[in-house]
Amino acid sequence: MSVPSTGEALSALARLTFARLLRGKLIWVSVAISCLPLAFAGGAARDPDTALKITFGIELFVLAILPPLFAAPAIGEELEDRTATYLWSRPLARWAILAGKLLALAPFAMAILVGSWIGAIFIALHKPPPAGTIIAIAAGTLAVSIVAAGIATLAPKRGMAFAIIYILIVDLPLGSIPASIQWLSVTHATSTLAGFENSSPLSGGIALVVLSGLWLVLAFRRISRIET
Repeated sequence: MSVPSTGEALSALARLTFARLLRGKLIWVSVAISCLPLAFAGGAARDPDTALKITFGIELFVLAILPPLFAAPAIGEELEDRTATYLWSRPLARWAILAGKLLALAPFAMAILVGSWIGAIFIALHKPPPAGTIIAIAAGTLAVSIVAAGIATLAPKRGMAFAIIYILIVDLPLGSIPASIQWLSVTHATSTLAGFENSSPLSGGIALVVLSGLWLVLAFRRISRIET
C-alpha cells in the first residue's frame, strides 16, 4: 500500500471534515447567526460612512462567534475523543490533521461571513460594500479560525466556549485600548484592514498575518506534543 502524499492527505481530511459539517445542525445555526447583521442593517443610518462603520461593528461580533463554532469543536472533539490516535498511527504528520480541518472549515466560515456582510450593506445602502472591507472580513475570519484552532488544542473539551470568550471578552476590548497593545487584537487588525481605524490598512493586514502565524505555530507545536 503506497503512502499518500501530504497533498492527498490534506485533501482527504478536508473532504471528510466538510462532509461531517454538512450532515450536522451547526450549519443552520451558523446561517441564522449570520443573519443578525442583515436584521440590524435595515435600521442603519443612511449616511454611508456611518452605516458602514455601525454595520461592520455588528459584523465583528458575528466574526467572534462563527469561526469558533466551526473550528474549535472539529479539532477539540478529535483530540478529546482520541479519534486522532488512529490518524496519528498512520503515515501522516500531526500538523496535517489540523491543517486539513482548517482547509475545509475556514473557507466555509469565510463564505458565510462575507455573504452576511455584502447582504447587510446591500440592505443598508442598496449597493455593495467597498472591496477592502470584503477582504478584511475574509482575512479576519481566517485569523479567528486559526485562533480558535489554537485554543482548541490547548483546551480540547471546552475549546469553542473558550475561543468565543477570548474573542468577545479579551480580543475586542483589547482592540479598543488607545495604545500599542491593541495590535495584539485580531478584531482591531481586521477593522484596520477594512479602513475603519486611523492606521493604514496595510498595517492591519501585516498584523493579521503576524497574529495568525503566531497562533498557527502554537497550534502546530501543541498538537505535536499531545499524548495519544
